[in-house]
Amino acid sequence: MGGGMTENPNIPEGYVLWQDLRRKVDASYTPEQRQEYEEADACAGAQIMLVELVYQMCAGAGISQAELGMRSRRYRFRWCG
Repeated sequence: MGGGMTENPNIPEGYVLWQDLRRKVDASYTPEQRQEYEEADACAGAQIMLVELVYQMCAGAGISQAELGMRSRRYRFRWCG
């Protein structure tokens, strides 16, 4: 395999390790693209933590996710950016 990809006998011919592909893509980013990616990654992490918090609060309050969804339609949330 060329292009700096890792040889691995457990991977069929023509396939690559996702980690190798990720490193290759990461190396191709411009500084602006890297900053955009890092900001989006941080935003996604915050969204996941918020969703977990809401889920735990609903469970603790005895409100189903469906009920929360119906109640939350009144509100529009802007997550990040």
